Amino acid sequence: MGDQGEKAALTEGECAELLCQALGLDRPTAEDTVRFLDERAGLLVWREVRHGERVLRFGHRSLAEYLVACRLMERGESPKAHAHDSNWREVCLLFVNEVLRGVNNNPKPAWTFVDDLLGPAEDPSNGWPVRAHFARLAAESLADWRAVAPSELVTRLDALQPEFLDAEKAHQMPLADRVGFWTAIGGHSLLVTNPDRYGRWVDLPPGTYWRGATPGDDGAHNNEKPAGPIELTGARRIQRWPVTVAEFSDFVAAGGYTEQGWWSESGWAWREERGVLTPQVWPLDREQAHPIRYVSWWEAEAYCAWLSAQAPLGPDWRVRLPSEAEWEAAARGLHRRPVSRYPWGVDDDPERRVGSEVRLRRAAPVGCCPDGASPMGTWGQSGNVLEWCLDGFKAYDPKARLDPYRPAGEAGAGRVLRG
Repeated sequence: MGDQGEKAALTEGECAELLCQALGLDRPTAEDTVRFLDERAGLLVWREVRHGERVLRFGHRSLAEYLVACRLMERGESPKAHAHDSNWREVCLLFVNEVLRGVNNNPKPAWTFVDDLLGPAEDPSNGWPVRAHFARLAAESLADWRAVAPSELVTRLDALQPEFLDAEKAHQMPLADRVGFWTAIGGHSLLVTNPDRYGRWVDLPPGTYWRGATPGDDGAHNNEKPAGPIELTGARRIQRWPVTVAEFSDFVAAGGYTEQGWWSESGWAWREERGVLTPQVWPLDREQAHPIRYVSWWEAEAYCAWLSAQAPLGPDWRVRLPSEAEWEAAARGLHRRPVSRYPWGVDDDPERRVGSEVRLRRAAPVGCCPDGASPMGTWGQSGNVLEWCLDGFKAYDPKARLDPYRPAGEAGAGRVLRG
């Protein structure tokens, strides 16, 4: 399967012979069937000629994987023996889905297979790369079936979540498996169901921080300069992870888009002019653990005002967007030499962030990279999404070193995005 299956090919004659053996067709009928599948149905394609015959293969790898899954189900077998091979991932998932949607009304083979996956994922004698592979496959197998799955399987799967949120363990897991695991877990993530367990808010203590380009970074943009130390005063806290869809959904459900009191004058005028009642892309029911996207600065500002009224930090605290200086302070930590370019240190490490290497079509869920945490303990400040800051998009004021902040000025002025 996978790349191996895609490379497998048979001549026209070999395909016809298989049909004769499997379906009992006579040779002319089998040859006509092969030509139909190739020339009319498009299920088979050819790219070369061998000994005067066209060499055929499936037009789409997913079709071959689906047929293998169906064949296993018909034989009363499972893909257990191949579950360790990432090339068989789609076959495994298709097998579970076909069993649970099957006419036999017998889900047991699917649950047995998921149990077979959870065993290696739980086994402490396996390394974390192996455990992460099987945990991801188990999570993906149950993603659409949690409501009907045996509770024991769901409990065992969810018991693996803390392992994926442990920075030391997570760094030993392939990033693709971490992203796949959390995507499948979705709204059942502990960061959605029990965010206080991992400390939703982290302290940003008073002190000296570095703002702007890393010294010696010749590729830095002009708007990252002049760089240098700044001072933050007073008590501050910042959310450990980007605002999730689940968190923002509470604002929408509470009527946040129709309650003018949460909006600034210019923000309400923007909302009224466009008739905005939800984020641009909504709902996102299957992405509850993902960072909220497709929201304007005005929507982010209104959410913060609403959240302040919910008093998540107590009555004496007010929630707002971070200034760019505060955001960067949270990402870098207190000033030290050498100046860190990344939350985890001086050098890049693609396994500690969700970047283009992962080749996702959308943002990844929060919690995929606990090993990319900043010294302050924040997650996801390098890669994945861009986050709104309080500041207007203006050059740094070299004289502003104490709690620096650059007001946007007139309505419609650009705002800072970091990430």
